[in-house]
Amino acid sequence: MKNVLKGLLVTLISFVLINANVNAIEKPEVTDHEKINVYIFRGNGCGHCHNAVTYFYGLGDEFKDYFNVVLYEVWYNEANASLGKAVATELGKTFSGVPFIVVGDTSFGGFGEGTGLEIIEEALESYQDDKYKDIVAKVQKSKKFDIKEETIEEAAYNEGITDVEPTIIEEESSNDTVVVIVIFLVFIGGFGALIYSSRKK
Repeated sequence: MKNVLKGLLVTLISFVLINANVNAIEKPEVTDHEKINVYIFRGNGCGHCHNAVTYFYGLGDEFKDYFNVVLYEVWYNEANASLGKAVATELGKTFSGVPFIVVGDTSFGGFGEGTGLEIIEEALESYQDDKYKDIVAKVQKSKKFDIKEETIEEAAYNEGITDVEPTIIEEESSNDTVVVIVIFLVFIGGFGALIYSSRKK
């Protein structure tokens, strides 16, 4: 129980600190430019990777109009590791450790203080750049790796940052839809019965 409370406290403090720094970033105008991808090659259990996942999970929907975060676990998935190496080679880099983060044709090795802001700024610049090239998508398309992508929610769950399973979130939203439909049908049925009974009189 103590560990759960500690984890929640650390996550809460992280979210507060992240939001304080992120609020200082000036967002560009949302245009019809396609959203770009921030790719994170990570190892499950790696401390710096955990920090990166915590950081981007803590952003919530703050930058949802500009970029997606796509993650690849590479310590336990050979195809994901091969993709990471191929991307690094394409960028003229060495895939020597994780996290290895790629935005367009720019890469970041590791994750320390200030790295998150640098990545966000690079992502926002790429969003505004008509010459933006998604190197990871290009390499994936040319080599056809049998990769397994994760969303930031899935990675946060796998890293123990949240105990909310991503599938539960989806089920709850679909359950909400069913409830709304049932209420709507009951309302329509009641309204129809009221009209029918008023005409009978």
